[in-house]
Amino acid sequence: MNQETFEKNYTMSSLHKAIKVLKAFTKEEPNLSLTELSKKTGISISSLQRFVSTFVYEGFLHKDEGTKRYQLGHSLLYLGNLVKQESSLIIVAEPILKKLNEDMGESVS
Repeated sequence: MNQETFEKNYTMSSLHKAIKVLKAFTKEEPNLSLTELSKKTGISISSLQRFVSTFVYEGFLHKDEGTKRYQLGHSLLYLGNLVKQESSLIIVAEPILKKLNEDMGESVS
């Protein structure tokens, strides 16, 4: 099955757009306005307002009422911690990284 057939029959375009919204935030740009989100995602402002309102309601985004800018919310932190706790790579690597940190006296990640 090719990618186009897969996307047409097995994926949801609205979910792809929602994921684009979350992925628009970066370390370099942790706070974005609605206009900036629209430019980065290609999603119209009217559709984007519904996405971000839902994300704010569910705790996946936080809106600063003073600046009207958005940032990632605490619900993502909760989910990220679940991944961290269950990730076999992290479980295996963590004691090694701690030992390396102790031996070298440097930050490791």
